[in-house]
Amino acid sequence: MNRLLSTYFILSALAVPQANAQETQDSPTFANDFDIRVNPELDNVMCDSLPQFAPGDYSAFPFIDTAGNRIDMNGADWSRLRQRLSEGMLLPGMPFSIVHIGDSHIQADGATGITRKMFQERYGNAGRGLVIPLKMAGTNEPRDYKITSTSKGWQTARLMKTPWMSEMQFTGVSITPGTHTFNLSVGLLTRTLEINPFNTIRLFHTGSPLTVKAVESRGDMMRFSTSIGSGYTDIYLDKPVTDVTLDMSCTGGKAHIGGLALYNGQPGIVYSTIGNNGAAYMSYNSIGSIGAGIRPLQPDLVVISLGANEAFGKVTDSQFRQSINAFVEDIRQENPNAGILLVTPMECQRRTSSRTGKGRKRRRTTTYSVNTDIKRLRDVIIQYGKDNHIPVYDLYGVAGGTGASGKWIDNSLMGRDRIHNTWEGYDLQGRLFYDALSECLENMPPPPLPLPIVPEGQDTGQIHSQKPL
Repeated sequence: MNRLLSTYFILSALAVPQANAQETQDSPTFANDFDIRVNPELDNVMCDSLPQFAPGDYSAFPFIDTAGNRIDMNGADWSRLRQRLSEGMLLPGMPFSIVHIGDSHIQADGATGITRKMFQERYGNAGRGLVIPLKMAGTNEPRDYKITSTSKGWQTARLMKTPWMSEMQFTGVSITPGTHTFNLSVGLLTRTLEINPFNTIRLFHTGSPLTVKAVESRGDMMRFSTSIGSGYTDIYLDKPVTDVTLDMSCTGGKAHIGGLALYNGQPGIVYSTIGNNGAAYMSYNSIGSIGAGIRPLQPDLVVISLGANEAFGKVTDSQFRQSINAFVEDIRQENPNAGILLVTPMECQRRTSSRTGKGRKRRRTTTYSVNTDIKRLRDVIIQYGKDNHIPVYDLYGVAGGTGASGKWIDNSLMGRDRIHNTWEGYDLQGRLFYDALSECLENMPPPPLPLPIVPEGQDTGQIHSQKPL
């Protein structure tokens, strides 16, 4: 599969304290580079291949802590997850569902795209999972899908651009049609290669009910049926396709759309991502219950990669811990059977600009220095995991710990903004995470001490399989 080799430059934006608080440069939670943090720039240079790594071989990068590339379980019991992945337990229509939530590192689907590919090669591909209309909302989208519409007048909202002009969805994006009848097209591709056929669509929406009137693929009208759930509509197709156009209508109000989940009914893994440029724990907390939002994705495991953006603001350890706790408890309450994994941010650098000289000789000088608040907040995440028996993957330590950012830059693994990785860097990060997570899910024994049993309460029906027409 062709992949990108480009360095994209997305300077991180920080969270707002309240959902409807206007973003302003004067807010004490914001650091510098306001405009580019809210409107990230991407380098669209493309390349056909990346350097290939042998499985588990990271000898080219001696600064990587391969011995520490593991998940600290902190006494959590993942025996249910391991059983779900055991031989013969992945059944058609009941995929193992991973939901990975984060910031700009997750939005572009760099490392997570590699991890998804490796898990699906190992356990089977049950579908692309969640896709989000990020480009329609005015921001960057992963390169393996496209969501478009020929309808006019869409009203859009993004998590980090307030006030929200549309009812915010759990994905951090909301698009609202401006007319009573409208269409939405979704296609899966890698450059020119179409991949991942699907026959079931779960369309997430709130507000007024919407009706699917017709489904078209490449000019052909398709037979379909629908069923309605809480916050979503399922659309069952009579055959697998790689792109569709949904013709819909909404009467009596407005419908707000947050994304679509795509399934093929086969046994295997579904690896969904929710990423928003500049997002922090408090950003997602401001939506309401993101735990309720992801519940229809039936997550077996929720991975949370946040904390980098807080390090560019003025958050205290106590405030940060409270934000983590609010987020985690919401996920736990709404998804009691799901495992939770916290991922620490790796070291990055902050930029400082100054002007020197006088008159016409006056010029701007830019310098960089390690953002030491990353390590401080990383330590808070690790301690929170220990205190609450939540597993932690310490990306900070695995990447090389203190001083790692300079080594990643020297090895062309981190981009020129010194915050985000190059695509080669994300390739490496995705492989490291796959190795650690797959080892934990396959080989790690249960904890020595029994933990309280989480009460059952999550629907486990076969919602992802194709419905007979």
